Amino acid sequence: MLDPVGVRDITRLGSLAGARRSEDQNAWLVQRDDDTREAVEHRLDVFEETTAPVIDRYRDHEGFVEIDGEQPPEAVCEDIEDAIRSAGE
Repeated sequence: MLDPVGVRDITRLGSLAGARRSEDQNAWLVQRDDDTREAVEHRLDVFEETTAPVIDRYRDHEGFVEIDGEQPPEAVCEDIEDAIRSAGE
């Protein structure tokens, strides 16, 4: 089953569900009310039950494009634009 960005790793899951310092250590990232450990685990369960099977079903179909969302935003946008251009050719 697809594991989005490996978030089932308990250490990483802990950092997703809590206030923490930003990478530059000068600002705090604020935890939303719905970003509890339980809420994050539930969202991941829903993803695995509903979204991952759709991705797996269409992965081998022509035109399916997988974009690495772990890249910087500019690179993600560039990959999306490249995929759209390629689809139009």
